[in-house]
Amino acid sequence: MEESPKNKKIIHKIGWYSIEFEEKKDLFEKYEKIFFEDFKDELNFLQINKKEEKEEIEKAEEAAEDAGEEDDSSKASDSEIEFHNIFRSIAKKTHPDLHGEKYEELFKLTNEAYNNKNWSNLINIANELEIPIPEFSEEANQLIENDLKKMKRNIEIFTDSLAWIWSEKGADKNIIREQIKKILNINEDDFKEFLKNKKF
Repeated sequence: MEESPKNKKIIHKIGWYSIEFEEKKDLFEKYEKIFFEDFKDELNFLQINKKEEKEEIEKAEEAAEDAGEEDDSSKASDSEIEFHNIFRSIAKKTHPDLHGEKYEELFKLTNEAYNNKNWSNLINIANELEIPIPEFSEEANQLIENDLKKMKRNIEIFTDSLAWIWSEKGADKNIIREQIKKILNINEDDFKEFLKNKKF
């Protein structure tokens, strides 16, 4: 069965964002390691001086996430049946009981995508397995668009991060280091004192 023009557009869009997201995610993880190593002293200094503040922020973020999770669960939609049918089609092609270890990793990724309501990943896997995708309802299309917006936001978070700026900029690293220290609100005198005490 040939995909409809509308579905082809959705599948291409998902494919593009997924590739872009994975590329940026891999780079970000690499840059983050470099950043943590290069700014080890600065980050230790911040950790010691801002431990209480950090704990308060984390508690606030956890509370916000919990509230968001509760909110999501109350918004279960009938259109998710469409994704459930795709999930079942993938399971038939990848379940270890039917195919042994051949598709074990793909089956695991399918379960993760379905359980996390990551519909874009689910569609990507179906497309990879050449499973025909039915015409989506407007509601299902909206869920897919929301997924793509999340991916786009995450890509922006990666590329706007200090780790990305530090690793990507080709200018004088000393200038960038000083700019990052200002962004982190590191008091230079206190930091020098911290470094001096650290040596002994």
